[in-house]
Amino acid sequence: MEYILSKKYDTPELQALIMGPNPVKLEEELLRGSRIPAGAVVCDLGSGTGLTSVVMAKEYGFTVYAADLWSDPDENRRFFRRMGLSDGQVIPVKADATAMPFEREFFDAVVSTDSYNYFGRDPEYLDAKLAPFVKSGGYIYIALTGMKNDCHDALPEELAELFRSLEDTLLDEICSRLALKDQLNEVTVQAIRALRSHGIDTKEIEKAIRKTSGISEKKLKELFDDVISRNQKYYTSVIDMAGLTQPDILVNAATIEAIRAQTLDEFHNITASMGFLVDKGRTMLPPARAYQWALDSAVMQIQSGAISYNQAIKTAVKELADSGLKVVDYKSGHRDHADVAVRRAVMTGVNQICDQYTNQSAEYLETRYFEVSAHSGARDKPGASPWSSHKDWQGKVYYQSESGEPDPLGLYDDLVETTGYGYVDGLTGANCRHHKYPFVPGVSERTYTDEQLKHIDDGLGCTFDGKTYTAYEATQMQRKIERTIRKLKREKAAYKAAGLTEEEQAVNIRLRRLNAKYKSFSAAAGLPEQRERMKVLY
Repeated sequence: MEYILSKKYDTPELQALIMGPNPVKLEEELLRGSRIPAGAVVCDLGSGTGLTSVVMAKEYGFTVYAADLWSDPDENRRFFRRMGLSDGQVIPVKADATAMPFEREFFDAVVSTDSYNYFGRDPEYLDAKLAPFVKSGGYIYIALTGMKNDCHDALPEELAELFRSLEDTLLDEICSRLALKDQLNEVTVQAIRALRSHGIDTKEIEKAIRKTSGISEKKLKELFDDVISRNQKYYTSVIDMAGLTQPDILVNAATIEAIRAQTLDEFHNITASMGFLVDKGRTMLPPARAYQWALDSAVMQIQSGAISYNQAIKTAVKELADSGLKVVDYKSGHRDHADVAVRRAVMTGVNQICDQYTNQSAEYLETRYFEVSAHSGARDKPGASPWSSHKDWQGKVYYQSESGEPDPLGLYDDLVETTGYGYVDGLTGANCRHHKYPFVPGVSERTYTDEQLKHIDDGLGCTFDGKTYTAYEATQMQRKIERTIRKLKREKAAYKAAGLTEEEQAVNIRLRRLNAKYKSFSAAAGLPEQRERMKVLY
């Protein structure tokens, strides 16, 4: 989501008050569409430095009691006054969350941002020690940082976009040189050879690639640092809740650095093996050679007398645009779009880091049990392996044996045998968004019940143009439309660069129709539109 409200508080003075994850962003997410009315009396439980209290008073119109055990009420009061709030708008209170100093049913709502895990560990806390202070029909809103839906899906998009931008730059560089203004149909072989002799300055192409790669390395470091920070915070909290002594280092720095270096190597391999597929997908050529191929192809066809330069270039431009910037794996021969290869490399690195934290934390917790995350629209198609349908095993608890021994409790299935953990089509494998987390039987509680998992896709999926889609099929169809839109955008940009106006206009008509279909399908399937995945920079 776009944090419009939070931007108001993105100043050096206020950012200095933040001690962990941005609480204003957490609160903006939490209260988006909340039912708490303006004028309500609200307890900001675990208010800390009082920044969240300021936001609730100024942006939502609540009367706020800023309750915290460790902050100084007088210091917070001075801060509230500096922010233009009266003593009646925000009331700082030194309070123990386990022994609230308020009358019963005093608050219309309680809001706790990134603090509940410190005082709400007792299973009876919510009902016995917090709910009595909320009026009948009131609300309790809690925001906690965690890892179950973070760091694994949207984060690599920015990195993938860098390579999409590079793709657009290289296509423009090639196709613009193929244009000969208004002389397209009268171009001679001699003129084409003159174009070929100048070629494309490979230094410029290399410069663009190096720039993208350099930016990517920076972004990758930022991403990994963020993932490490979130994991560290989450598992520190988990270990603390278990009453264990915190280790000085949860995951060895050398291990993390090895994962980072491996991912960077993947980036370098991607940039070194990029090119365009030509000759109907049979040949992979680097960008500079792709330009020469287009001209050579035009020469051969014109000399045969079968086709004009205009037609030849149109064919070449479409083939380059259809291909897009590809990456080849020389070991397997497999080819992918550059942004797909980048996302896979990033996700592999992120998953490896998360897995290191998970496994190390499980050791400290002395458990071999793991809960697997769950999400709507999970893969539900049977395949060659017993774990191909991810929907069948998501959201449950499993035992990870050391040498094939069964669960000593006799309650949980084997992690590897059931989920395919470690296999390419299983848990944390290719394009899998699921992850495992330590689980302590008798202490931990499952995130989802079996009944909730049974209905996780309720309301999703659709019937569109006479065809019925499951939730998973709907997400795949949406991605297919997105890929087609990106292909057409590349084609439009390439035609424009080559001066092929009529072809550009024809593609533009197709784009408008497909965008309308994308909007209608996404709405019918209950899926948010992912416009950032279809962006093309001209």
